[in-house]
Amino acid sequence: MLFSPSAASGAHRGPYAQLVIITFMIGVAPYTIRAGQLGATVMVNGFGDLEGAARGSDKPVCQTVVQRAYKFSDIVSFALSVSAMAPDEYTLDSWSYKDPTGNFIPASSDTIARWQRGLQACLSFAVKQGFKQIHILGHWDPVHPVLYRPTTWRNLMDIKPYQKAAGLSYNDVMIQPAITALSAGAPVM
Repeated sequence: MLFSPSAASGAHRGPYAQLVIITFMIGVAPYTIRAGQLGATVMVNGFGDLEGAARGSDKPVCQTVVQRAYKFSDIVSFALSVSAMAPDEYTLDSWSYKDPTGNFIPASSDTIARWQRGLQACLSFAVKQGFKQIHILGHWDPVHPVLYRPTTWRNLMDIKPYQKAAGLSYNDVMIQPAITALSAGAPVM
């Protein structure tokens, strides 16, 4: 039941009661409701977004999307993704990045440096475009190491930032490269 007189009166305490009551109150309240500024989100799912030229551009996908996003806002978020090779929601075997064709490349000191260089180029480009706020959301996508398909929802995995798998942690493959890339490309405030 989405709306009923009993819900508006508060008699109904189901999952929609609060939503309906809030909506009802907003409709009659003498307050002005203002939305905050929205920003764009740039997805970076692997090296294919950081290297080579995007179709119809001389820049990589990441920089092309950043350039387009600046037409709408001076706030940008980067959603960065690495792959957690995990046969189930309890076991982390290793970390990987996606190559430009979507294949998984095991994380190593070389691929971490490559990831960091690509991020640095894109984040520096965002700073040069004039973005006033840059947000970074790093996450992992759990992938079965043999079947190459998702194994679980990322929020169900209990991975700690410094937990090692095949000698590397999430801190090693995501957090530190992103921090170093942003620090090298952005002025410190």
